[in-house]
Amino acid sequence: MQPFEVPDAETADGKIYVRRCSLCHALPDPARMTYTQWVGVVGRMAQNIRSQNVPQVSDEEFQQILLYLKRHAKPAEIAH
Repeated sequence: MQPFEVPDAETADGKIYVRRCSLCHALPDPARMTYTQWVGVVGRMAQNIRSQNVPQVSDEEFQQILLYLKRHAKPAEIAH
């Protein structure tokens, strides 16, 4: 993964993104995927956490992470 500056890392949802999404792996650049792609990835990560020895993601944290990713995701391609 390429190094990047985490956008809005000091916002409430940015802090949750940094704290929770770096527990098990390198922090991914939010602009790497579209929001729709992130929804699937975050859902899988929430399931993976259940089998790990890390604190579970609360529903509120899950929503905050998705909100953060929605603001910073790669724009969706527009079909022509």
